[in-house]
Amino acid sequence: MVRGASSPGIDDTHGNAIQSVALAPVNGKIAVVDGLAGARPTVKVTLPNGTDFTMSEAKPMVGVRTWEWDGHLVIAGTDCPDFDPSTAVRTAEDDCGTTDVSVLTFDLQRHTFETVASHVAGEWPAGPVSTGRLLLDGGRAELDLRTGSISKTDPYPQVGALPCPVGSDLLVASVDQGDLQQPDEPIDWTAKAFFRSHTDSSWKALDATDLDTLLEGASAAGIAGCSPDGPLLWRYKEHQIAVFSIEVNGDEIIATPFGAAASSDAPPVPSMDGSGQWLALSPLVPEQNDTHRALVSAGNGWRTFDWQGEPLRTGKWAVDGDTIVYADRYAGGSWQLKQADLT
Repeated sequence: MVRGASSPGIDDTHGNAIQSVALAPVNGKIAVVDGLAGARPTVKVTLPNGTDFTMSEAKPMVGVRTWEWDGHLVIAGTDCPDFDPSTAVRTAEDDCGTTDVSVLTFDLQRHTFETVASHVAGEWPAGPVSTGRLLLDGGRAELDLRTGSISKTDPYPQVGALPCPVGSDLLVASVDQGDLQQPDEPIDWTAKAFFRSHTDSSWKALDATDLDTLLEGASAAGIAGCSPDGPLLWRYKEHQIAVFSIEVNGDEIIATPFGAAASSDAPPVPSMDGSGQWLALSPLVPEQNDTHRALVSAGNGWRTFDWQGEPLRTGKWAVDGDTIVYADRYAGGSWQLKQADLT
């Protein structure tokens, strides 16, 4: 491990590839994790006070995701020693020749790294962390972060669904359009939800009737991310974006509004910040080089900010007080940190 000098100002902080960076809020401030840092690519963590630490022996990784756990940052990503951002096509198998995942931890007090698991085979990204365990490959395995042992578990019932910790349990929700329909027919949305207790390895289907009712008449919908209570469902209906937090109630689920409905001329691209506490609704297709307005909420009302670039990507932005910090793509697929004031 190598400790670096204080980092430059945020407008000058940049890295090799947008696919390698993730923002990780630490004690209300923002740390930056880069899986391809330096001329000899390795993993680097830059803390909110500007000091940075590199794990020289770490293998480069992309698709980096982070979670805060027991005084540590858990860092997971796809092994990618020969990644070239100028030719990347954003799929791990094509860009890296593998979908294997490695997992590190960074001790936020001692500033030390540890390799917890290397080259774990699987097709799906790692996550989330729940009760000291990191789920791997769509829930087909769990990594004990204390011991490094891996055990097989039942995969998520819905492929591609989003798992969310609810206390020490897990809740999965998904939204789809069912069978192919004619363009002039209303979309027949179908919602599904599954629950798994921390004391059981099997998944239980929940009654999602209330979600189907919410989705009636929507022209676009989906699952945006995880709130502390469970998944966040969004719908676009009659030029209004509404978001609901999904919670477990016995064998059923209930949906409560996550902030008020917001007006929009087009469906959004929803994304969660690095802490999982904030949700952003960005324009679907912003025009290049124009300034755009995005909505951001922690569940108690929407706030706006202006920015230039693509829609925000989950894990690549974070809120620091009244400021939003985000990793923006620039020349050659590289990234640069930018910031904007919330209004």
